[in-house]
Amino acid sequence: MGSDGSWALKYVFRALLAIVVLFLFVLPALTGMMLERSQTLPKDFLVYIDFIETVQSYLMIGLTALWVFFVGSCFASFLNVVAWRIPRGRSIVGSSACPGCDKKLSLTDNIPIAGWLRTGGECRYCKVPISPRYLVVELILGAVFLLIVIAELVSGGMSIPMRSPSSAGLEWVLYEPKWGLIQITCFHLTLISTVFTLALVELEKTEQPWLITLPFALTGFVCAIALPPALPVGWELPAPAFVAYSHTDAGLYLTPLFGLMCGVLCGGIVVSTGRSDLKNNGNWKHIVFSLALCGLFLGWQASISVCLIFLILRCLVPVFPPRLRMYANVESGLVCAAAIVHILFWRATAATSYWPGPLSEWWQVLIGLIACIAIGRASAQLNSTAAGKEVVQTESSG
Repeated sequence: MGSDGSWALKYVFRALLAIVVLFLFVLPALTGMMLERSQTLPKDFLVYIDFIETVQSYLMIGLTALWVFFVGSCFASFLNVVAWRIPRGRSIVGSSACPGCDKKLSLTDNIPIAGWLRTGGECRYCKVPISPRYLVVELILGAVFLLIVIAELVSGGMSIPMRSPSSAGLEWVLYEPKWGLIQITCFHLTLISTVFTLALVELEKTEQPWLITLPFALTGFVCAIALPPALPVGWELPAPAFVAYSHTDAGLYLTPLFGLMCGVLCGGIVVSTGRSDLKNNGNWKHIVFSLALCGLFLGWQASISVCLIFLILRCLVPVFPPRLRMYANVESGLVCAAAIVHILFWRATAATSYWPGPLSEWWQVLIGLIACIAIGRASAQLNSTAAGKEVVQTESSG
């Protein structure tokens, strides 16, 4: 779809805008005028009012969801810039430019998703193709933001362990915001955005992830201390109910510190039991840094859980279609996917002591680490066998 073929996008946007204006502004104004001039109400007036209120409620939900999705896609657009510029020593300040002709992109071309669709995935000046990866990344992170906001904020904290859920529903978020939940949600979105950036850096095949990891790790540590509700699970085993540390409690500082250390330990387990090429191609840095960040932002128990989910996902990589396998082999991308799964199902996994979590005993945590070693070796063997079969098929077809 070229720039002239963006008519469909324009008409969809205009139709949605017309519906919003009609139900949120025009019909309420006309109804108010009718009530002022009429002394008797029509027979079906209450049915009409219920219909208008129902449509307005759905519109508010839809607009809020669209706004959250758009914010996530905006972050993705910015993270694409970060992942491309920082490892190359370039500043992230300044307008985006075409990599072909180096002309600055207009404001409309920089709008996430819509900008790529409007130009048909090419520069409007030199016609150099712009990778569809930018569109896919914006769609994925927008959807992830929406999922996490629904699971943690709109649901009243149904996915967060060790705390009683609050009132659920979008109206509670808008009119009676729960600032503790907002802190937790923003904290987790920061984690996902950071690990997502590391995945983009790894996809670019650059080897300076510490330039991105260090600032976010320091930010995460400071925020965890400044905003105690952001870490709902303490460092103790079994963990107490929802953590309410004060700034004089040692646990407030030990929780992120132990999380960081356990994440590094899990990363070391993955690297030592993983594929033989991990150490040679530098991907081990992305794995260790990603799991360390998960431990820092989620707690040390969660770092083991994320590591287990990551290794299980890596066992499934050989069954992926060949075109997707290249992306599935982005190690920090799999860690990001594992962290998303953990966040969405955190309460479910924490409800049992047999999965590494806040209710586990020390011996159960030890079993979890042993499971990481066993699954790590199994995933390395599976991936090695699949790679060998691919080489044989390539040689025989050639």
